[in-house]
Parts: sequence; C-alpha cells; structure tokens
Amino acid sequence: MSFQKAADLLRLAEMATSRHLGVSLTDIEGEFRVDRRTVCISRDPAGCSNNIRSVIPEYPVT
Repeated sequence: MSFQKAADLLRLAEMATSRHLGVSLTDIEGEFRVDRRTVCISRDPAGCSNNIRSVIPEYPVT
C-alpha cells in the first residue's frame, strides 16, 4: 500500500505551518511538481481542504 498521498499531505501541512504568509499556488506547483490546474482542483473545499482538516483541525477552510 502506498502512503505517498498521506506523505504529500503532511509535507503540505508542514509548509503551511512553517510560513507566516501561508503557501501560494506557485509554492505548491514548485514543491509538488504539478500544474496550476491540479493545484486549483486540490484547493476545492470538498476535496483537499477536508483532508488537511483531518490532519490539522484548526486549518481554516476558505
């Protein structure tokens, strides 16, 4: 079983908590080597944000 998605989610959470201004779409594109469309889809509150909230309950969903 692959835990790559979980590892990526934790890496994103670490990025978000280590930067005062948060993480931009460009930061995510560069770190995870994905295109802008993939990043935008992942930001959907019904998608990626719910996963982040399961790891960091206080993560704000906008």
